[in-house]
Amino acid sequence: MKSILFVCTVLVANGIAANVNRQDKVINQILHKVPKINEYFTECIIQTKISEDDTENGTLLLEEEDRIANKLTHCLYRKTGILGNDGKLNVDAAKSILTLIGVEQDEVNKIVNKCVSTAGIEEPDMAYAAFRCFEDDILH
Repeated sequence: MKSILFVCTVLVANGIAANVNRQDKVINQILHKVPKINEYFTECIIQTKISEDDTENGTLLLEEEDRIANKLTHCLYRKTGILGNDGKLNVDAAKSILTLIGVEQDEVNKIVNKCVSTAGIEEPDMAYAAFRCFEDDILH
């Protein structure tokens, strides 16, 4: 379950934008299988003090969207265990997610090795940088 929840950050960060694109729809389909995702998302919205209008209407400036996506990603990674208490990414969870969504095993290792290199970045920026890396490799 924790590994599926990792994918939720992709939807959360992209869900802030006003227009829903094809990638978001694919991610949304994956997320509908995730138990507790709405609970975690709601908790993180409250914790990061983001208004529902901002997330639903895309009323934020681009730099504000990045700041909020960064905070949401960090919060969700922490709640789901994708980001450990030590601030490091859970490599096993990342590999499980990629496998779950149909990425070939040899690609799973390449993607995870590439994206884990964000570990030098400080929290919470590291979680968002890793999210962007996974998103780029998963959806492109």
